[in-house]
This record gives sequence, structure tokens and C-alpha cells, in this order.
Amino acid sequence: MADSYNTQVVILRNKILQNMDKLYICYSRELGKIPVIAYGIGNNKNRYNGLMQPFNNLEMQLRSSKRYELFQQAELIGNRSAESDIDFLAYASVLTELTEYLTPDRQPEPEVYELLVRCLELLRVRNKRLVTIIFTVKLLSTIGVGRDFLHCTSCEKDLEANAFFDGLKEGIICGDCCLSKDFEVTHDVQILLDKFTKIDLSNKIEFSVTGGQLKQLERLAYTLIRIHIDKPLKSLIFLNELLKN
Repeated sequence: MADSYNTQVVILRNKILQNMDKLYICYSRELGKIPVIAYGIGNNKNRYNGLMQPFNNLEMQLRSSKRYELFQQAELIGNRSAESDIDFLAYASVLTELTEYLTPDRQPEPEVYELLVRCLELLRVRNKRLVTIIFTVKLLSTIGVGRDFLHCTSCEKDLEANAFFDGLKEGIICGDCCLSKDFEVTHDVQILLDKFTKIDLSNKIEFSVTGGQLKQLERLAYTLIRIHIDKPLKSLIFLNELLKN
């Protein structure tokens, strides 16, 4: 029998299996994205049933098997997920679904884990739209597909004025290189995007953004998501419906 071990995880999602068993997709600080099977946890009498919920940050004791990690026990780190806050749940779902789709299996990336944990915490106290944008930009940068927002993606010259987002080049390009000017990105927003890639979220966030900047940032973040994920995110569909009501 394999030895047990401990690891810190965030639960990304769960799926009900047969006989009250559940499959959890987790992001582990030490292991990266892993599948975890918890036998019998769907039983209401199981003391871990309420703890093993999406968005919770846990210290888990696991045991390895051929395909899955096997759940043994867990202890909460920090706060429980805010199950009664529908806005928190909607935006947290975007963060976890992005993490699931953009990270490979079993390739540890502690920066991704720390980013996810911190942004889930910030969703409780800061503008949820802004936190989601920062998470998206920093996650893309951390996994190596982010862009330099202060230089033209095409000619690489410094961007010192308003520029334009080009979906084919997956970046911001200057007016000289731009063929279509449908998606303008103002220079102040370019500076904010660059700041987001470098910001240390362990410190207090001191800056704020205007409503106009937030709309630009949101449009760009969600455009980048569509570029890097070839299917609609269920969480974004739900979030859009929620915002309409």
C-alpha cells in the first residue's frame, strides 16, 4: 500500500460518482492539477462532506493509486467558500475553470497555486470584476502565454499612445501596424495591464480604476480567454446571465 502524504490544494470542481463517491479536480501547490477520489463522502454523515466544496483551500492527506489520488482526510486553510454569496460563487467559478483549462495535469506551478488562493481571498473584499481581470492576466503571464502590453506585438516599438488589440497576433499593436481599429486600447489601460502582470498580490492593492478602464480591461481579458480556450466557459456564460438580471 502506498504511503500517505499531505499537500495543500484548492478544489476547482467536483463530480458525483456512484455510491456517494465523488471526484474532485484540485490544484495542489506541490503536485499541480490532480484528480482526487473520495469514497463515501456524499453521505450526509461524513464529516468531510461540508468541507470538500469548490473554492475551499485545504490541507489534504492523500494516498496515490494508478490513476487518482485517494482522499483520506482534510483540514481547512483560511475561510470556507461563501456559499450564500452568488456573486462570489460566479466569479470564483471563472477563476477555477480558467485554472483547470489552462494548466496541465500533474505539473506543479506554485505561482499558480498562490495566485489562485490570493485571488479567491480578494474576491471577498475587492471589486470582483477587477480581481478576475488581474487573475486572468497574471495566470496567462505565469503559464508563459502572456503578452508585453507596452510594446507593439508586431514591430516591437514602444507604445506611447493609444493602440489596438489584434486577435490574430494575440496582442496590442501600434497604429502603424494595425489593419483594423475596432478594438482600441487606451494608453492608460496598457499601463494598467503591465502593472497587473507584475503586481505582488501579497501586498495591499493601492490603485483603483475608472468605469471606462474597467470595461476595456474586461473586454480584453475575456477576449484573451476566448483565444486560449477553444470552448465557451460555463462559468462565463453563467456570469453573463447573472449580470443581465
